[in-house]
Amino acid sequence: MTAGTVAPARAQVTASLAAPLSVSLRYDWRESVGDRYQYRLRWYPSLALNEALSLHTFIASGDAFSSSYNTIDDSGADPIELRRAFVRYQYRRGKLEAGVIPPYKGRVSSTGLSKDGWLTGLRAVHQFSSKDQFEIVAGELSQPDNPGAFERLDNPNYWEAEYSSAVRHGVSFELAAEHMLGDDFVRGEVRKQLTPQWLASVESINKLGDTTKWVLSAGRTYGATKVFVYYSFVPQGFGQRAELTEDFVNYGHSWVLETDTKINQQLAWFTKFEHVKNNWRVQLGVSFSL
Repeated sequence: MTAGTVAPARAQVTASLAAPLSVSLRYDWRESVGDRYQYRLRWYPSLALNEALSLHTFIASGDAFSSSYNTIDDSGADPIELRRAFVRYQYRRGKLEAGVIPPYKGRVSSTGLSKDGWLTGLRAVHQFSSKDQFEIVAGELSQPDNPGAFERLDNPNYWEAEYSSAVRHGVSFELAAEHMLGDDFVRGEVRKQLTPQWLASVESINKLGDTTKWVLSAGRTYGATKVFVYYSFVPQGFGQRAELTEDFVNYGHSWVLETDTKINQQLAWFTKFEHVKNNWRVQLGVSFSL
């Protein structure tokens, strides 16, 4: 180095902590059951060690794989549990996750496993291009009624391989093969961005050699309000895979209308109307995020 030159400064990479928190309160009325008041807490503490490596946890209320709500006057409910704890390594074209991981890689499909759920194992996601992506997951899924992250260790019984692609003219699709709960499934989804505000999709899961679940959905944004409507058909013999999905209402034919309206950056209110087997269910609530 010659006199007078200055060595380039090295970028300082420091660890950073984040802990998004969401709290919801809702009124839940079922025509055949009555009403109840419920609360939900979701907390996502994470620690980024550098640009590539990070640690993640998910702490929530609730006592089931597909629900994190507790009834306010239910003394037997699990108040808070550590549901997930995993390490993530992110690289230019994808990511690796290991531990008690989310059952989804990003966007949660209606036929995908619930965003409140968990898998114990490994996930690898790789982007072949800006439009094509492949995911593979292997591990264990058991005890869906036990949200404790380190109380469910069992034998490997789960795998999934998924290919997703954005085709053209706002059309994208996903195709996946799955093995879980002792059964094999093929899942497919086609989405169409009709306008900047409208998104429609058709989804199905086939239990190999048996029955098929169908979901038709559409969503639209009106200013600060998001509206989502969908129809689902779940055959009675489809099994527990149906009950662990994000959109599960009941077996048979179901119609659902959801709205979510932002009041400000932290506060929102929401509604959900379900009609299944000639019965109505209505949910009204507010959510607060930090």
